[in-house]
Amino acid sequence: MLLVAAYRAFRRPVYAASAAIVGITLIDDAGELHERIGLWVSEALRLPAFGSLAPDDAGELVAGAALAMVLASLFVWGWVRASRTERVLLALILTALATFAMLAFVLDAIHASMPDETLRRYFLGTVEDGGELLVATLERPRSHQGT
Repeated sequence: MLLVAAYRAFRRPVYAASAAIVGITLIDDAGELHERIGLWVSEALRLPAFGSLAPDDAGELVAGAALAMVLASLFVWGWVRASRTERVLLALILTALATFAMLAFVLDAIHASMPDETLRRYFLGTVEDGGELLVATLERPRSHQGT
């Protein structure tokens, strides 16, 4: 909300891009959009299992890659229009988002490929979910510095 308010107050593209990046990421995570879209993609394209990944997990990776392209486009749009100081804000958001994506997509894919009811699967699931929550918590205050 602070990034939206900053955009409304200063009309700088960096704040619009940052608000969209953080907003889309939070909506995706809260609504499990890439999981839902991934399931639809895997069924629509009849994706086969890939290694130890189930077809719906492969679909999630496809959906996640599409989401990453949208976010990268917003990042570039904001970056080319940003001042040197504003680029620090985008760099902080990108760092938090990259960490979040690694936890959300990479660890999730590894977690999903593990056999059910194993200690390793439970531990990795805890690290994945806890890491996502920690990064989301840290992302909010850091992304609002200077706004």
